[in-house]
Amino acid sequence: MVWFFILSPFGWTELSAIEFKVIPEQMWAMGATLAMFAYTMMGIWMDRIYLWMGLSVTAAVLVGQFVFTEWFWLWCGISNGGVLILGAIILLRRHSK
Repeated sequence: MVWFFILSPFGWTELSAIEFKVIPEQMWAMGATLAMFAYTMMGIWMDRIYLWMGLSVTAAVLVGQFVFTEWFWLWCGISNGGVLILGAIILLRRHSK
């Protein structure tokens, strides 16, 4: 359902238009949330950190796409990259003991 929401034609001025174009931000959001779906599924069976990483990056992508539309690329770079780096540090510290 999240992917239908991401790819929906918000911003159309005329809903009866024949041609629907997907903008790059929508494709990036689709790919990022698809990868984070894999993290969420890993979190259900493996380690809870993957679950929280997947859900938080998905939420950050959705906030970036619908709230910070002008700053989408910067927002995704900082928020998504920050969550994944923080998760990697937590996993390294947890498993190096």
